[in-house]
Amino acid sequence: AAGADDGGGGDGAPDAGDAFAPLRPALIFFGLVDKLQSILKDPRPYQPAEAGAAPGAWVARLAQRLRQHDQAVLSELASLLAEYEAELLTMADLDEAFDVLGLTALALEAGSSVSEFVARAKSAG
Repeated sequence: AAGADDGGGGDGAPDAGDAFAPLRPALIFFGLVDKLQSILKDPRPYQPAEAGAAPGAWVARLAQRLRQHDQAVLSELASLLAEYEAELLTMADLDEAFDVLGLTALALEAGSSVSEFVARAKSAG
């Protein structure tokens, strides 16, 4: 059948679902790492950012956070697991994935659609 073996919808163009399938694991991984970075490194009300901190100061701040605020971190990690199950695992296409990851605006700055952005990124390679 036409388009059956070319990954397209019969017109030779790649289907958006076909473009998403190989990227899905990487997008899920990116989402998890991004959220972990936020939970472990970003300032929190119980531990605000230090003005003028050295570039590697986050390591000491993280150690302190884990020692003194372990329950708060565990709570945030539980929320991350819930978000992983509810949002990251259920992403069905590129548009939804970029929306969940907060990257839609970035993609639209560089192209007219998320699919176009991904296609340009793949071709730049």
